[in-house]
Amino acid sequence: AAAAAPGARRRSLLNPFAACMPEPSMLAVGGPGGGGAAEGVGRVPRRESMERAPYAPRTPEAWAAEAARLRVERERLQAEEARLAEGLESAREAEAKEVERLDALAREVGQVDAEISKLRGELEQARVQQSERALSATACSLARDRIMCCALYVIQSDRLTKQEV
Repeated sequence: AAAAAPGARRRSLLNPFAACMPEPSMLAVGGPGGGGAAEGVGRVPRRESMERAPYAPRTPEAWAAEAARLRVERERLQAEEARLAEGLESAREAEAKEVERLDALAREVGQVDAEISKLRGELEQARVQQSERALSATACSLARDRIMCCALYVIQSDRLTKQEV
């Protein structure tokens, strides 16, 4: 046989639905464990901090005490509001300073980017000029070598013609 959950009734042969029906003590006003309506109300201890029921007439002393409590609460809330307003104002000032600092940094970054772009352009120009110089030097070298070869050829051919004669 399967173990039943605590608080559940065992299946009865006379009533097959008994297992899903609540215990009779659960139906009592006092909740689980039974007890009548008067018993349930009597269990709650009365505390002095509990307010009177709203339908109970209030005495002038009670109204004065309530007014004093509300004045104290209003002063506390006003002090807290002032403190929060001061904190909000200082946070706004700090945020404004941070925005100014970030704007200055953004301007500085823009200037650095412009300078980097300018330097890159100058570097590219220098590379082009250097490659042009290298090409012209190579061209001069080739021209010089060609002239030398031609001069050597002329000299050699002059020698050969002199020997033949």
